[in-house]
Amino acid sequence: MTALTLEDRIRFDAAQNEEMGASTLNVISSVTGLIAFFAIIIFGFSNQSSTKPLPIHISNPDFAYVERVHAPVALSATEEALNLVIEAMND
Repeated sequence: MTALTLEDRIRFDAAQNEEMGASTLNVISSVTGLIAFFAIIIFGFSNQSSTKPLPIHISNPDFAYVERVHAPVALSATEEALNLVIEAMND
C-alpha cells in the first residue's frame, strides 16, 4: 500500500466533501418538494368548496356598466374607458 501525498489527501477530502454536499442538497430539495406537494394538495382541496366568482354589481343598467368590487385601482381606469365609450355612443 502506498502512502498518500498531502496533495492526494487534499484532493480526496475535497471530492468526499463535494459528494456529501451534493447528497445533502438532494435530500433537502426532495423534502422541500414533498412538503410543497402536500401543501398544494391540502390547500387546493380545502379551498375548493369556498371558491366563488368575484362579486359584481351593475351601477348603470342602461349601458350594462359593470364594476368589480375587489379591483379599485383597475376600476378607475376601466371606469374612465367605459365613460369614453358611453360618450362616443351618445354623440
